[in-house]
Amino acid sequence: PVEAALDPLADEVIDELEAEGSAGTCDFVEKLATPFPMAVIAWLLEVPRADWPVLFEWTNGVVAPNEPEYQRPGETPHETRLRSSKALYDYFDALARERERGDGDDLVTLLAKARVDGERLPPHILSSYYMLLIVAGNETTRNAISGGLQALIDHPDLWDQLAADPGLAKDAGEECLRWTTPVVQMARTATCDVELHGQQIRRGDTLACFYASANRDERVFADPFSFRFDRRPNPHLAFGIGEHFCVGAHLARIELRAMLRRLLARFERFETAGPTERLQSSTTGGFKRLPVRYRFRSPGAARA
Repeated sequence: PVEAALDPLADEVIDELEAEGSAGTCDFVEKLATPFPMAVIAWLLEVPRADWPVLFEWTNGVVAPNEPEYQRPGETPHETRLRSSKALYDYFDALARERERGDGDDLVTLLAKARVDGERLPPHILSSYYMLLIVAGNETTRNAISGGLQALIDHPDLWDQLAADPGLAKDAGEECLRWTTPVVQMARTATCDVELHGQQIRRGDTLACFYASANRDERVFADPFSFRFDRRPNPHLAFGIGEHFCVGAHLARIELRAMLRRLLARFERFETAGPTERLQSSTTGGFKRLPVRYRFRSPGAARA
């Protein structure tokens, strides 16, 4: 099962930090939240480890082109997004052509060999799908993990509760998703005139759907501005809704649960170790840097 396969991937990422010492400080985003989703997506796509850094750079350029450090000199945000998107398209187009001649069982190979009504999928469709997997599978899950960890740092009693009862990981993961809401908003175009809560919306109007607001709707959630594990059900919209529901929602959920389980099993606690830095993006909510102080549990407890 995929869920059982993810714990060892999480442990591999954590092992790299433990090799630096049993206690210390680090940027949680850089050391743990970023490499784990990338490792999972790379495992599914069989992307070479040497390519992870450049893929991460390109995905950042797609979702946060306003960030100066992701731009080249003289670039506008629009140009940054276009350059990064094209680089991803070109990368996966070349990879799919190579894999089509092989006999692997990774997703790149399976899709490259797929036929619909006897016809190969068009290259731009294939590349778009690969880009969706690598961008959405990397950025949003990374931000859910970072945001969830920050919430647990802010609520040490819930860290203790979760450590004492790992069976709460599912409920904790859902609350991390609601609380963090990695996708802030998406734009939609009205297809007809409609009145909604007294607001007249005309056909052709562009609307911004703010999921973060929906996930704190007092009409849906009791005490919406509190971080709690006892929300059952927890009907958050972190993965969208309807035909716009996230294709990777199931994978993201089990990734988040896997990382929570392994963090709780292997670390005594995390504390804030410096100023955090939020990602400058109108669509993606999360941390660019999250300095933390950590201490590992004893090796025996860690692998229990």
